[in-house]
Amino acid sequence: MYQISMRIGNCAFVSACLSQGKLLFLSLVMLLGWSGLVTAAQAEADRPAGLTEVEMVAVMEVHYRSAMAGHDALIRGDLETLRRRIIELDAQPLPPAAPESWIPFDEKLREAARGVASVADLHEAAPAMAAVAEACGACHAAVGAGKIYFWPAPPDEDGKVKTAMRTHQWASERLWEGITGPFDEAWERGAKALADGRVFRGEVEEGLRARDSDLRDLGRLAEVMVGLRERALVYGRLLATCADCHREAGVSIKQDKSVPPWQR
Repeated sequence: MYQISMRIGNCAFVSACLSQGKLLFLSLVMLLGWSGLVTAAQAEADRPAGLTEVEMVAVMEVHYRSAMAGHDALIRGDLETLRRRIIELDAQPLPPAAPESWIPFDEKLREAARGVASVADLHEAAPAMAAVAEACGACHAAVGAGKIYFWPAPPDEDGKVKTAMRTHQWASERLWEGITGPFDEAWERGAKALADGRVFRGEVEEGLRARDSDLRDLGRLAEVMVGLRERALVYGRLLATCADCHREAGVSIKQDKSVPPWQR
């Protein structure tokens, strides 16, 4: 009886131990599972939320200022400023909360900016700056959000060289908007203004008259360009041609710091 009781007792003890082991195991599994859920929830909570509209505009505005400064510098033929301002795009990191879809486009923009940083002359600067504009436009087209531009009217025609120059400036800004927007209407308006424009109407050196003709040819070429890449390359050639003409004519263009380009 005693032995039997001991055996029965041992079985009960083992059974109790096994039951406790199962409970311990299940408790451990539940604890680990709960810990995993807590960790995942905490990671989700720690993950940056999406950019607010204000933050998104701020990122784009920083990009725009550097790119537009490069645009103006190239028109002036100021390669030093062009390189310095465009390389700023490579030094502007995306905020942690930026959408992942932005990353490949940001990398493309940085690569284009580094290409501008090494240009040695206007011949190299034209396609390099075109790549920057194309990168901006490709990103905006993909994410469906770009800078909102105003739609200013072109300067009134009065036959003066100064007014004609401002019309060319107006046209180049519309072409810029057409690529970086990208906005077809802006591109078409700029191309037409360039194709129809004429800076010199009286006696002028043959070289300058040839530059004037080149700009009209670029305008007509721009009118038939439809792809972003093709338009960007025409745009780059336009800026370089403007710079060549300004240099040949001895024109010094000062940057207007008080009036944004889209309000001129």
